[in-house]
This record gives sequence, structure tokens and C-alpha cells, in this order.
Amino acid sequence: MKRFSALFLLMFVCICMLAQSINPKREMRATWLTTVVNIDWPVSTTKGMEAQQKELISLLDACVKFNMNTVMFHIRPACDALYKSSYEPWSSYLNNGRGVDPGWDPLQFCIDECHKRGIAVILDVVFNHATGQFPYAKMWWDSGKNKTASNNPFFNVDAPHNWSVFHDFNHTYAETVNYFDEVLEYWLEEYNIDGFRFDLTKGFVQNPGNYDAYGYSAQRIGILKHYAQTIRAVDEDAYVIFEHFCDQSEENELYNSVGALCWNNNQRNGYKQSVLGYTGSSFADFKKGRINNIETHDEERIAYKAITWGDSKSNWAVISKRLQAAYAFHFLTPYPKMMWQFGELGYDVSINANDSGVVGSGDEYRTHRKPVRWEYFNDANRKALYDALSKIISWRTDNEEYYGQDNLSVHSWRTGDAEMSGKTLVMDKVIVVANFTNAEATTNVSVPSSITGQWKNLLTGESVEVGGTYSVTLAGSDYIVLVRE
Repeated sequence: MKRFSALFLLMFVCICMLAQSINPKREMRATWLTTVVNIDWPVSTTKGMEAQQKELISLLDACVKFNMNTVMFHIRPACDALYKSSYEPWSSYLNNGRGVDPGWDPLQFCIDECHKRGIAVILDVVFNHATGQFPYAKMWWDSGKNKTASNNPFFNVDAPHNWSVFHDFNHTYAETVNYFDEVLEYWLEEYNIDGFRFDLTKGFVQNPGNYDAYGYSAQRIGILKHYAQTIRAVDEDAYVIFEHFCDQSEENELYNSVGALCWNNNQRNGYKQSVLGYTGSSFADFKKGRINNIETHDEERIAYKAITWGDSKSNWAVISKRLQAAYAFHFLTPYPKMMWQFGELGYDVSINANDSGVVGSGDEYRTHRKPVRWEYFNDANRKALYDALSKIISWRTDNEEYYGQDNLSVHSWRTGDAEMSGKTLVMDKVIVVANFTNAEATTNVSVPSSITGQWKNLLTGESVEVGGTYSVTLAGSDYIVLVRE
């Protein structure tokens, strides 16, 4: 999908407790390293090897400074390559001209420098479509219609679904599958990369049933499982992440069969509506084997929506508290989580803004760089959000063994519109209660007898006695997080 820049690289992602049966448990703090049109690196096509290497080292040193441990690298930016390939020419973003040998291997250099710093390298791959510059597209091309020809065995003339941007690959054609198998195996065996994030996997299908490709597809599952198994055959611990956004039964099967983690945004709307103070605020259930998220690179920022359309859009004290509460539910429930860049400071620049923060009339600025807002640290309400999330995320990572369990008990998950003034989460070690209205409200929380007793307010450190019914009165737009060892 198209992306825009912020910070010195592309985007900042935080996935708490990226746990799956195949990969080790860890907190992934990742950034994209985007090479297309020289967005992040290399900055110039004319400076040569030494300057480009210094630029990359500077970026990776900054990653270490910001405590990042993963880089998602674009190595075939535009049907060309940042390594010597038997399929694609050398990238024009390295030199002035495609196919010009730079005299060194940028991919190997990047991997070596990343691994020296304890940084994993995940390749961000787009295998569902390609531009007309791709060799297999050019070999069978309809110049009159400016698209792949009807006799092109690798491509569909027109995508049979709504999840392709350029020319859509036919993943039921044996040679298409062989090509991608060889590419995956080559990167794993020759370069020792640490895994893959697949873009737009919803489009890996020939018979979607409908143009939006919703509903279960055995064909799509078979295609994706095959590629995951190709990866596992070389490195059983490699990361396999799918941007899937598809039928939940498919995502269950992909996780249970091959350990693939799918991005999941089915909770986004409920969190957004709660922060805005409106109905339609029910939190969807959190999903095992998913990377659950509140916002991603392709969606409007919740803080921007709050300041633009929320019921308290002029009051950052309210917005900050509601964001804190939403993230408390998000991070303290089970399974992997994701937070987007500057979410911890309430980034409120629109996805459709340019690098000066000016919002366009449409999406003309959608992929533009976005302004970096370090000054947010000087705003008391934003700093309060940052400090609260620091405590919440730190508590979760400090309790890695607890959150690493396959089936954590959730005793209460009351988060619908009817509970707007007292949404609750009760687990063996965590209680969260939040009031997303503007009026003071009292909530009575049922607590199993097995976990009654002394708890601690995570944010203040105060001791709290919790009985079978825990009654708490919260001011408007306030919340409380209780934890116990």
C-alpha cells in the first residue's frame, strides 16, 4: 500500500509481545526503510557507494538511538533490485539509470549492519501485483490497451477483485508460484533475512466470489499457506506477517496452520468512536494470532478525527484521557498489538496533509511526508498520554510470561455502547475501567473471588482493596488501571 514519511524513515510501528508458536516472544519496534523514489535511502543516486553506505549507517545508528529492533526494508522498489538478481535489473534508485551495477551489494550491507546492531530485517513484499515495467508483464503486453495481454500466463488482464493497484498476478499459474518460491528461498538462503511482511494478501485469489473478495476462500488460503510453508521449509523461525483484512476464519486458519500473523483492525472503529464520544463504540473482540491495531498507515489518525469531529474537539485534556483509556484496553488485552508512529503523543496531523500539515481537498497529499512533532513533548496533555502509555506498555512487557500464554482468562469484557460511562476489562492480573462520557459516573465491577484482595493503581502506585464487587466513581473522560502480581 502507499505510505508517507515521518521521522527520518517511513513509519514507526510498535508491536507489543509479538508472540506466536513459531517465532520467539519479543516486542517489535520497527520502521520501514523505503527506497522507492529515494524517500528514505539512498538520498541521492549520484553520490556513490561510500556516501550511500554512510547514509545507511547513520539511519541505522538512529534506529538504535530510538530503541528500534526491526527494519522493514524495500529491496525491489519498482520492478528493479537493490541486490544482484537474475530476474530484475539493478535499481535506478542506486544509480542514474536502471541496470547499472553499483559495484557493491546494498542488501547484504544493510543486513550485515542491521544484525551488528541487533536489528532484525523483514522484507516488505508486494506479491499480488506489479507495474508494467516488470519483465513478465512486458513479455506479453497489449500496447493498445496499455495493460497485460490476454495471453500473459503470469497476469490477469483485469484483477478479479478490488485489492490490486497495478497488474494482478495469477497465483494459480504454476510458474508464478515457482517464481515467488524461488525469490523467497533465495532471500532466506543467500541473505539470511529474518522474515517477510506481505502486502495486500487479500488479493491472492482468482475466484473471490465477489469483487471485494470478502468471505472465506479455500483457494486464497491454499496459495498463502503454500508461500508460508516455502518460508518455513528454509527457516522455521522466520516472521510471516500478512496484511490480510479478510474473513476471520481465514486468519484463524493461517495462524493455526503456518503461524502467520495477520494485521487486524476490527477493533479500530469502537476505539475511535469512544475517543470521539459517540455511539457505535463497541470494542470488537481481540483476536488470537492477529496483530491487533487501532490505526495503521492507511487510515486517518484517531486524534485528528477527535480534534476535528469529536464531542470535545477543543479540549485536549479530554482527548488525552480518552486516548489513554483506549490504549489501556488495547495493550492490556491478550495477543499481539500494534501502535503507529507518534500514537503515544496523540499525533493529530491528517493522513491527507502535506509536509507542512496542510490538508488537501482530496488525497493528493496522502503519500507526502508528514511533519515531525517533537514539540508535543512540551504539551502537558500529550506528555501525560506518553507517560501513561509508557507505564502501560512497560507493565505488559515486564509480564511477558503472563501475556505469552496461549489462552489468557478474560473474566469480563463489557465495552459496548451501553457501557460508555463504564467500559470494563477484568483479567487475572489486570482491571481497566473507563468513562468515555463527559459526566461523572459510578461503575460496579464484578470480580471473581479468586482474584480479590490487594491491587495496585498502575498509574499512581496506590494500593487498592478489591472485593467481589469493585465500585469505582470516575470523573468524565477518566479511567483507572489496576494490576496485581
